[in-house]
Amino acid sequence: MVQNLVLLHLSFSSLKWIVDEQHQKKKQAKKMIS
Repeated sequence: MVQNLVLLHLSFSSLKWIVDEQHQKKKQAKKMIS
């Protein structure tokens, strides 16, 4: 049970990191366009 929670937390963290990375790239792209 505890292992499942740890895995869930890790996958959630990596998912959040990926989303943040994508968001940063979009911001940079907007700066380049303008």
